[in-house]
Amino acid sequence: MKFELAFGISPIPTRSKSQGLTGCSSHRKRGLVSMSQNKRAHAAPLSEVKMDNFKRKINLLGSTGSIGTQTLDIVEERPENFEVVALAAGSNVEMLVDQAVKFNAKMVCVRDETKYSELKEALESAGWKGDVVAGEQGVVEAARYGDADVVVTGIVGCAGLLPTIAAIESGKDIALANKETLIAGGPVVVPLLKKHNVNMTPADSEHSAIFQCLQGRHDGTLLKKNSSHCLRRSFQGLEG
Repeated sequence: MKFELAFGISPIPTRSKSQGLTGCSSHRKRGLVSMSQNKRAHAAPLSEVKMDNFKRKINLLGSTGSIGTQTLDIVEERPENFEVVALAAGSNVEMLVDQAVKFNAKMVCVRDETKYSELKEALESAGWKGDVVAGEQGVVEAARYGDADVVVTGIVGCAGLLPTIAAIESGKDIALANKETLIAGGPVVVPLLKKHNVNMTPADSEHSAIFQCLQGRHDGTLLKKNSSHCLRRSFQGLEG
């Protein structure tokens, strides 16, 4: 059996009438790798990991930040498994344009509304065609855009709450890298996950640590992880 924290495969544990507490099977408790907090994760390259034949379409919020760029690194390594649908960033127009062109995104959003014209002109100059939006509402639109299977929430702070809710209500699974979504909005978000039958998986170090604690560890070890490692665990299926 595989350890699968792929986007939308292995949810935050929820109650099931027939199965009790789900998402906590014993094979997910084994074989996790200790990592240094100060070094880039040494998880095996995705090209060396045997993966099932699947395709996941991604809406990426916070594409120019740490979580976003690491997510795109993985997408680049496995184009046969992952496809970018929408990208949203704060204000880094140059990087956002490069990402949109490279990954052939269908929609691009810049949160800073003053950058809208600059973004649109740069995209047109680059020969890119698609939907361009801006502002807080634009990020919400990017979250629920198109036929994406999963939304990676790499936006910092409470700004990630409304886009996450929009994605859930659109039936898209959530790869969570924004702890404020659950800290500030947990009483709203968790019922919505159940209502819309949506999965939420951890995609950052702190979230992954809590996820492991909820599962329980019997060997007494303390795992140290950085974001890159957790993202790779979110993407790949590894033997436990």
